[in-house]
Amino acid sequence: MVNVVCGILILNDTILIAKRKLDSNNGGEWEFPGGKVEDNEDINTAIIREFKEELDIDIQPYHQLRTISNDDIEFTPFIVKLVGGKARLIVHDEVRFVGKDEFLSMNLTPFTKESGKILFDSYTIFLKKEIENT
Repeated sequence: MVNVVCGILILNDTILIAKRKLDSNNGGEWEFPGGKVEDNEDINTAIIREFKEELDIDIQPYHQLRTISNDDIEFTPFIVKLVGGKARLIVHDEVRFVGKDEFLSMNLTPFTKESGKILFDSYTIFLKKEIENT
């Protein structure tokens, strides 16, 4: 079983989403930034590392959402708080903030789509306030 984490960064009722490079696995699909948890790494450290590697920004995990899994992957989404930096395109073709309606109409990776549904169905309290101001 592969452990994977992703981060949901919220700003003014919008969420950060990133488009995978065309030459990558699931190329052209949109996702929440994140990736595999390395051996001997906890999931909190993994999400911080992944945001730094993928976007060159510093984040802090704020709230862990329900883990999603299939036969091969255990996928843990986090709501994250921005600590510092400005996003750079390192492993993505595009990064932007989108609202719920736009998010649901995008070509999303399956785990990103499911994580977004969990957020919008059960955690809308986070969309009513700015996480970075808490």
